[in-house]
Amino acid sequence: MIAHASRLLAVMLCVFPASVRSAPPEAPSRLCVNDAVNPVGTGSDITFGWWVNDPDPNEIQSASRILVATSESLLAKEQGDIWDSGKLTGRGRVVLGGGKLQSDTRYLWKVRTWDKDGTEGPWSEASSFSVGLLENSDWARASWICRKSSDKDDYTYYRSKVTLPISEVSRASVFISATHQYALHINGALVGKGQAYHHPQFQYYNSYDVTPLLKPGAQNQIAVFQHWFGGGQGRPTGERGMIFKAIIHHADGTRTELVSDGSWKQSKVAAWSDKAEHRNRGEGVGFIERIDARLVTPDWLLASFDDSSWQAAYMIGTHPIKPWMG
Repeated sequence: MIAHASRLLAVMLCVFPASVRSAPPEAPSRLCVNDAVNPVGTGSDITFGWWVNDPDPNEIQSASRILVATSESLLAKEQGDIWDSGKLTGRGRVVLGGGKLQSDTRYLWKVRTWDKDGTEGPWSEASSFSVGLLENSDWARASWICRKSSDKDDYTYYRSKVTLPISEVSRASVFISATHQYALHINGALVGKGQAYHHPQFQYYNSYDVTPLLKPGAQNQIAVFQHWFGGGQGRPTGERGMIFKAIIHHADGTRTELVSDGSWKQSKVAAWSDKAEHRNRGEGVGFIERIDARLVTPDWLLASFDDSSWQAAYMIGTHPIKPWMG
């Protein structure tokens, strides 16, 4: 029995090789920039991340290579005109090096990885990120506007109707800031909501890709609902104001800019009560809105709405202007 077992072991050793070569890693997925997929309105500090995919057990990434380009054609040719990282040893996230990024510019990127045995994997699918407005000068012509009011809770509607050139829209980004809260609509669709609490040293803004919402060669309705409600509960008082800028790139190479200014119309929101007593004193946090549904105007954000009785928005001044200096 002992001899027979030895012969069986010898046969098994001949059938299975002493080592099995591992499979190469698969293409990375879920590419992120600053922890977001295809973000719009990034700053100039960029950090890349991704999911590593490898069919082998107990695998790790030993190296990576990133290409960043200004066009899909360059990226397809494996040319990173903004940055070619070369082979970077390590497993962590990667910070952008290389070329300087420009405001309101869309960049493409892809990545490949190596496994622990040094086997190279394929390139990922291309991903993108769009840089926001990096300098105060990028807000040129856009003005801070408001409704002149002493309401302790200031609820205001803003509207601007514009006709775009007939050329197809290839890319369009919106940049908006308001103290303290806003809801932005374009052609009746909700684009986004945000908080933009003003601090003495800086002001936040949000960015959105609105390419599919715009209608070339037709009227487009921009509508903003703003709420300013003073300081409290860790919220700085700030100043009443809203600023908006849209940069629209057309297929024929031209560009259209839409900005907030004195041509915008504004109106007090009738349905929302402006009484300060709706602050929730009982628990010390939170805010209670009181809305009279009988006074709600559901079509105020549509192009068909008649705003002829509305007043012109008060133009505080073009950016930067105190207190919004940064």
